[in-house]
Amino acid sequence: MEKRKSHLTGRCGGFTLVELIMALSVTSIILAAAATLAFAVSSAEEATGEMGQRQAHLRFASMRLRELARNSCLAFTYSTTGVIFWKDDLNADGAINGNEVAWLYVDNVGSEYAINLMEFPDYTASLTRNQLKFGSGLTTMMMATDEKTTVLLADCLSASIWLVMDNFIIVDFSLKEGNRTKVYQMCGGVRASAEYLERSGFVNLVTSDDDL
Repeated sequence: MEKRKSHLTGRCGGFTLVELIMALSVTSIILAAAATLAFAVSSAEEATGEMGQRQAHLRFASMRLRELARNSCLAFTYSTTGVIFWKDDLNADGAINGNEVAWLYVDNVGSEYAINLMEFPDYTASLTRNQLKFGSGLTTMMMATDEKTTVLLADCLSASIWLVMDNFIIVDFSLKEGNRTKVYQMCGGVRASAEYLERSGFVNLVTSDDDL
């Protein structure tokens, strides 16, 4: 009897080349989408963090300016770079002492600007208003002692400080946020004027802040 050969057709397992290519393509698309999503989330978190940090800096600077202006008894313009504050007559001597002075000024750093506050906590000698207003007093204090500088705002695209009517301070500045430039303004008012403390014979008119 003649035996017939049977031809069996079927698969022995595994993927064909076409199936493998298709699987790799789908996997690549999924991985690319996941990477894009991860990058978007990371960028959003970074932008949110930077915005939060920037807002914190703005709140600090605004609070510091208002506090300084409100508690000072005298303010006057120094050159074109800022405003000098007589923060308080700490020893009630009617004179402006170095440790009672704060200088709010704009510092140019390359193409950017910073708004700084300089103080002289260890300089106790007295200075006249003209010495401070025209610069010699600041130079003397810088040479004699270590100044304390606080950076209120950095990386500004522009910045300017104005003193209006000797008792209202305006700080204008702009910051780069993403692809835009945003303009800000901070203000503060000096609550009273103590110019008369510098006049001979009137040094005892004010003995504490509560008398202003």
